[in-house]
Amino acid sequence: MAEKWVAVTGAGGYIGGQTVLKFKDMGYSVLGCDRSNTSSWIRDICDSYIPGDFTNAMFLHQILDLKPATIVHCAGTSLVSPSVTNPAVYYMNNVGQTARLMVQLAGIKWEGTFIFSGSAAVYGNPTESLLKENSPTLPISPYGHSKLMVEQLLRDCAKAYNINTISFRYFNASGADSQVRHGQLKQATHLIARVIESIINKDVFTLNGTDYDTQDGTCVRDYLHVEDIANAHYLGSLYGSGLDKGTSKEFNLGTGKGISIREIISSVEKITGEVPLIHTGPRREGDPATLVASAYSFAKTTKWKPEASGVDNIVKTAWDWYNSSLYQDRA
Repeated sequence: MAEKWVAVTGAGGYIGGQTVLKFKDMGYSVLGCDRSNTSSWIRDICDSYIPGDFTNAMFLHQILDLKPATIVHCAGTSLVSPSVTNPAVYYMNNVGQTARLMVQLAGIKWEGTFIFSGSAAVYGNPTESLLKENSPTLPISPYGHSKLMVEQLLRDCAKAYNINTISFRYFNASGADSQVRHGQLKQATHLIARVIESIINKDVFTLNGTDYDTQDGTCVRDYLHVEDIANAHYLGSLYGSGLDKGTSKEFNLGTGKGISIREIISSVEKITGEVPLIHTGPRREGDPATLVASAYSFAKTTKWKPEASGVDNIVKTAWDWYNSSLYQDRA
């Protein structure tokens, strides 16, 4: 049987690394690319690994040589607050470099499925508590705008370059590999990482806002296990291979129900046996009470389910990772 190749940009990152593991588990050979010098365990797992930006000549040469049917684009600059103070970096990397990659792929006549691991930040600060793909896209940060601009770029390129594109929108990637092979690096900014690291480092965790219109007064968000995101990338590649050339799709990923910050903290206490030090602070400006994404469309299309995204499983896999030698010695 012919070797099956997939290419993953941002392969050394949190989501990209888990995507590498998923495709390897499914029998694929993986071409990885990342400009950061992190997650050496993922570099070792890839069948071919190109250090550097995803537009570098060696990565393009490998795509031409190995002919992956799918490229999963996880690379990008991804923090909201810095995008406000230094927006040009976000537009240059997320939009400009992705456009450059598309030009390069067109130049070698690559005609596979391009999967964009995007963000529900394209919805901005919505008034709807359950977001669907046709909900208004009104980003409130340069980061969100850059993700929405990439979606438009991919729609145009799909038609022009005879490729298929799939863009995923999701909130709050969380958890870690259930086999303890990969997870967040130290000083991650995500909520669950911050709560757990506050226990490990004996720091104080600041809980911003306890008077929201929710069941317990804290913000409710849609937390999605990183394994479920990686599985969506895999199922998206299968789905994309059956589409007519020139097709572009956008799909939400989510659980359809939210978890409050207090529920996260309670789960952390249960799983770790530790009680984090909590400081109650004011609301953060612009934080909606509830943000939850409906994944009905993608689930109906591919039978995808967020099977790993229960709160206790998310916290348990994260805690196992933080206690692993990979995290403690090499992260």
